[in-house]
Amino acid sequence: MIFRITTSDDKDVLSRPSVPDYDPELDDVSSVLSDLCSWITDAGAAHFKVDCCGLRWPVDVRTDLAIILPQIPEVLGELSERGSARLQFFEQGIERDIGFTASDEDFEVDCRDLWGNPIVGAHAERIKKTSVYSELSNLALDFINFVEARYPEIAVLPLYKQWRTSVFEQTNRVRAAN
Repeated sequence: MIFRITTSDDKDVLSRPSVPDYDPELDDVSSVLSDLCSWITDAGAAHFKVDCCGLRWPVDVRTDLAIILPQIPEVLGELSERGSARLQFFEQGIERDIGFTASDEDFEVDCRDLWGNPIVGAHAERIKKTSVYSELSNLALDFINFVEARYPEIAVLPLYKQWRTSVFEQTNRVRAAN
């Protein structure tokens, strides 16, 4: 299982859009992350890759990365507390989710469509818990490092900082437990 974002080191390639005025009553972290992923895509500054259950998924930064980033803290929390969670790629085109269920030192990982049906060609995987935690945590942490280096004006927004804090808290909790 691989969740990876690869980014450009070229700071000049990034556009510097004006920061929207996010309304705390109408917007949430998904609004901020969606805007970031759109800007990153428009600049051609990153690529997103998911290989899971024997398949390479047709994902992109603009929609798919923007959809799963807000879920990562909650998924990490559910995995460490309950031993199971689902990560949903609910955007039209992918419409899949990945299920994680604890089994000894591993997670049983399965891929289904959003209606619970198996995906053609996919197979369940058994992956070390530490590897799953690492893949999900590192994806979020790599994104955070990229954003804070390239978009410091976003990194100070309360909605972004709240999400970043939850990523750090869940990552630290998982690392301490393992």
